[in-house]
Amino acid sequence: MPKQDFEKSFEFLIKVEGGFVDHPNDPGGPTKFGITQATTGWDRETIKNLTPEVAKKWYFDNYWKPSGADKLPWPLNLAVFDFAVHSGIQTARNHYTPGMSANEYVAARLNYLTSLTDLWEHFGRGWMRRIMKLMQVMDDENPEYGLIQVFEGDKHYNYYPVKQTEGEMSGGKAKLMVRIEPRGILEKIRQYF
Repeated sequence: MPKQDFEKSFEFLIKVEGGFVDHPNDPGGPTKFGITQATTGWDRETIKNLTPEVAKKWYFDNYWKPSGADKLPWPLNLAVFDFAVHSGIQTARNHYTPGMSANEYVAARLNYLTSLTDLWEHFGRGWMRRIMKLMQVMDDENPEYGLIQVFEGDKHYNYYPVKQTEGEMSGGKAKLMVRIEPRGILEKIRQYF
């Protein structure tokens, strides 16, 4: 895939990951630009003083290529790369099926994140914001807005406006459809919207 895909993906990543954080409930420990002490083994001061240039090379070598994002089309490569950074390379790979669209992949990611009940309590709001931002970047050429629709059994819920996803449905453009498992997780999601 073109080098510009990594450049755009890294730019997105830096925006959503932000600067230095040392949250007591984060199992990764001190973090900057999404690079954690637990992942690298670097000490707190090294993480705190990390530069964007060093982070960029580190992400290319340790996540972009190993996740397989370098072999996927835009914006699927962005979605895979971001999930690998956020939840680990193996987790990102386990949720990808060949032929899957970027939107289907994001739905699989959301299902996974909502299953992490203990972490969801602390980080769910931020994870949902990150996914909303990801979807906006994935569809940045389309000026129309739609909704994320979450389906659980025979119920469905509409959430936060995001740029329209690809596809056609009778009556208009398709919306992202996410099936949430296990039952009851919608109560956790609903509090954020």
